[in-house]
Amino acid sequence: MTRIQTDDIKGPVELAQIPLGAAELDQFFRLARWMAACGWINMGLSAVELLNFFTLHTPKNPATIVSALLKIAIASLCIQGARAFRNVAGTDGADQRELVLGFGKLRTLFLLHTIVMVVSLVVAAAVIAAALVLYLAMR
Repeated sequence: MTRIQTDDIKGPVELAQIPLGAAELDQFFRLARWMAACGWINMGLSAVELLNFFTLHTPKNPATIVSALLKIAIASLCIQGARAFRNVAGTDGADQRELVLGFGKLRTLFLLHTIVMVVSLVVAAAVIAAALVLYLAMR
């Protein structure tokens, strides 16, 4: 099998349907269902966070807004990815385009999770370092 360089392709490329069995189609449907559920749960949680932020008469914490915006981004990626995977399993069209779209959304979702984890670890390390410096300064 030879690899085709993208420079070699002239004009539109015809995308084909990928032959999938009943078990694979069921896997895509289940993946789509779970991704959609995750997306709608995150959307609901972000709505509750924003509602609490703007209606409660407590001190406002900007981290609540950041958390709600992250949940909205995660929800959007999950719902869009679920739609793409549902299209792979539910249509007879060009499955390659939908697979690429779905995997792209998953990649972005995992990248967002990685960035959030790294930033959280950096902030936690900074808080621990600051507490240690204050403790040692007080001795």
